[in-house]
This record gives sequence, structure tokens and C-alpha cells, in this order.
Amino acid sequence: VYNVPTGAISPLEGGPRGVMTMLEIFNSLGQQIHSQQINSPDGNINETISINNLSSGIYFVRIGNGNVYSQQKLIIE
Repeated sequence: VYNVPTGAISPLEGGPRGVMTMLEIFNSLGQQIHSQQINSPDGNINETISINNLSSGIYFVRIGNGNVYSQQKLIIE
């Protein structure tokens, strides 16, 4: 997960072809604060998610396709 100085993260670059991917952001209490589906019809995903509304703290970004999930820590200072 890349923290971009413009108040956004760009978590996905590339992905399986034709798969619907779910991106979720959780706060440190485990509460889901963002969720969105991303489609990758040609296998290329390049989404930027705004984090302007998030306060300083630790968050977890979970990306998955229903079978396989990956989770990354996001620290906003």
C-alpha cells in the first residue's frame, strides 16, 4: 500500500484477469470504514482511494477476491 502525499492511497497495481476484487479499510478497532468493489477485466488494476477523511492513526487495508485476501497496515500521521 502506497501512501501518496495528496491524501490518497494507490493499493492495487495488477491483478487477476476478469476477477472482481474487494477493497476494505478497517480502523484499529476492527470497524470497517470503507468498502468498494474493483473490477479488472484485462488483469490491470490501478485504483487510487482518497484518505482525506481519515484521522491520524493505524488502519488496515484488506484486498481480496473471495478466496484469497491480503492485508496491509496503513499509518496516517
